[in-house]
Amino acid sequence: MASPRLDFEPLRLRALERLESLAAALLSARVPGWAETDGRAAAALEEARKRLDDHVRFRLGRGIGAPAVVVLYGGTGVGKSTILNTLAGRPVTETSVRRPCTTEPLLYHHRSAAPALEAPDVLPSYSKKTATPGQPKAGTMTVELMTHEEPSLASVVLVDAPDYDSVEKDNRRVAEDLYRLADLLVFVVNPSKYADEETWRAIRRARADGKACAFVFNRAEPGDAALEDFRRLLDGAEVV
Repeated sequence: MASPRLDFEPLRLRALERLESLAAALLSARVPGWAETDGRAAAALEEARKRLDDHVRFRLGRGIGAPAVVVLYGGTGVGKSTILNTLAGRPVTETSVRRPCTTEPLLYHHRSAAPALEAPDVLPSYSKKTATPGQPKAGTMTVELMTHEEPSLASVVLVDAPDYDSVEKDNRRVAEDLYRLADLLVFVVNPSKYADEETWRAIRRARADGKACAFVFNRAEPGDAALEDFRRLLDGAEVV
């Protein structure tokens, strides 16, 4: 006899209702002057608002069947765009010949995910437009959406994020917003960046936040000393 199928939809809808109440409370909350000394309390409150808007609302609003958002996350020049093109199996975006280069993030997704990603509660601070393969554009508060019909990638949205270590403030801000949206962070490193302090600050933060993480060491051969050193560093990394 087949087991009864569990229906999580009523639970999801109730959670969504409570989430909207929490969002309203966070929006109206203010840190009293006597409790604020160095701005940390206000910053923590703003971070909670952004995480609620950029990730939790998206996940609950779309339901259990929503595609997982996989963000290719890394520093300048590590080859995130190359990894995206490899996963896509075709040229989706070109690597930039200028560094640093402020770019619009690219969301590469199955056409079935289009309604979810075009909804106003997904990256609400950004406008959205259809992308075409090619060179990243000048940075604005815009995300590019590119659809495909590859069944093997239907359950994920691949995101080519700007550099989190960029000298351009807009790049850092966009990378931070995509960090919050991500269900999975794929850290992309290479022999010249794997031991960079900015990279390890990001890795330690992601682990402390409980983010699901994967790691790609780009431009290395099996047995490469730098690759082995990176593995050693990962095994010994502390969450701080």
